[in-house]
Amino acid sequence: MLTEEKRNKLLQLSPALAVDAMDRLGLPESVLDPGDVIFADNDGVMIIDAAHLDAVIERAGEIGQWERDVHKMIASGSSFEAALASAGKMP
Repeated sequence: MLTEEKRNKLLQLSPALAVDAMDRLGLPESVLDPGDVIFADNDGVMIIDAAHLDAVIERAGEIGQWERDVHKMIASGSSFEAALASAGKMP
């Protein structure tokens, strides 16, 4: 279930609108069940199974921090390659 706390965490990752699905929805390659979440940002759209929502939110936060670190190094004058080498593998 998409609690207010989880909704707020998703909104911190991207200014997206997070809503609950009340009925099962069939899509060409996926099924959206009640409690699942559709999340979209400038990188794309994903359906998150409710059972994996906490793990996805945590991982997305780690990736977001990694991206901010890389951008900060580039803004400070590092080359793209040097910033990636310094930041290490994306979580």
